[in-house]
Amino acid sequence: MANTGLAYDYSLFESTPHKEQQGQQKPQLKMVRSQPRAFAGAFSPKVMCTFLVVVALISLIVYCQVCLNEVTGQISRLKQEMTKLDSDSMRYASLLESTVSLRAVAQQAEEELGMSKLDQYQTSYVYLYEEDQIILAQNPQSSAADDGVFAVIGSLLGSAKEYFGGK
Repeated sequence: MANTGLAYDYSLFESTPHKEQQGQQKPQLKMVRSQPRAFAGAFSPKVMCTFLVVVALISLIVYCQVCLNEVTGQISRLKQEMTKLDSDSMRYASLLESTVSLRAVAQQAEEELGMSKLDQYQTSYVYLYEEDQIILAQNPQSSAADDGVFAVIGSLLGSAKEYFGGK
């Protein structure tokens, strides 16, 4: 079909059976299945080693957090026990202080034993400017007159009187 247009030549675009048969044969298409390319290098040794290292590090971090939580719990329990023991210690110290205080001892000495503090005029100080010495008193030679029964009894009574604080 010949189109006689001045501006356009449509004959070039028309298909003719003669031209198609003369030309080359149509190529045959084959279907080939290709492997997916997204996971092609996913299982290489380099990637697997990196993955294992990351998993090991994450596991180590989780394990450390668990250990840290356990230790923190132990610390808090021990602190609670320590505060309890400190309060018990303070209670026992105050109880001991009240039973054995100097005031309680002084009060018991005054009330039950009749003791009192010394006044200043009752205190005398002895100053020794020499070295300490021990001197034993020697008994004078007893005479025959001192050996009497009355002398021995008088000496015993004098010692007893001196011992019991008599004048």
